[in-house]
Amino acid sequence: MPKPLKEFVNKKITAPKITRYLTEKKWNQLFPKRYGIGQKDSISNNPDFYSYKTFVQASKLFPSFLSDGNDTIQKRELSAFLANIAQETSGGWDDAPGGYFKWGLYFLEETNAGIKNQYNDTSKKNYPAIEGKFYYGRGPKQLTWNYNYGQFSEAWFGSKDTLLLHPELLSKDPLLSFASALWFWMTPQFSKTFLSRYTHRNMGSHAR
Repeated sequence: MPKPLKEFVNKKITAPKITRYLTEKKWNQLFPKRYGIGQKDSISNNPDFYSYKTFVQASKLFPSFLSDGNDTIQKRELSAFLANIAQETSGGWDDAPGGYFKWGLYFLEETNAGIKNQYNDTSKKNYPAIEGKFYYGRGPKQLTWNYNYGQFSEAWFGSKDTLLLHPELLSKDPLLSFASALWFWMTPQFSKTFLSRYTHRNMGSHAR
């Protein structure tokens, strides 16, 4: 079984390719209204929850991210990823100042979380929901459902139980939150469309 991702956090890892294509200045231009900047972080009191620095740190733990194809294909994958997290977390509207996507990363948690939808798929017996816990969307990719929390928990902590017991950690730890988005993007699953580099590599091979 692979080592938990959290064990690699403090190890020296080569700078990811993302820094070739995306600078902090560009990040700030893309997401000027991000959570902690565009609004006060009332959940974890972080002045910049979705910071560029944390995104880069998280990407170091996924060396396969932006690893296939040439620069054009890698840029295409990065653009697709950024557009996806912007759409998932946007606080914008059609006539929003600066445009809809300028409000990407505005939300940390699903906006209808107050409804307390548990997102419990009881058919996923390996990842049973905990009574009183709610697996609504959190983080840049809005990780949702008990089985996704459980699988990511295995990848990060080495145990499915940590996030099944404490799903709220995704709203407390920026690095964990970004890692959940990259993990979901990179990990094929039967229950979802595979969004990873393979899709974009194939798209690139036909784009002439």
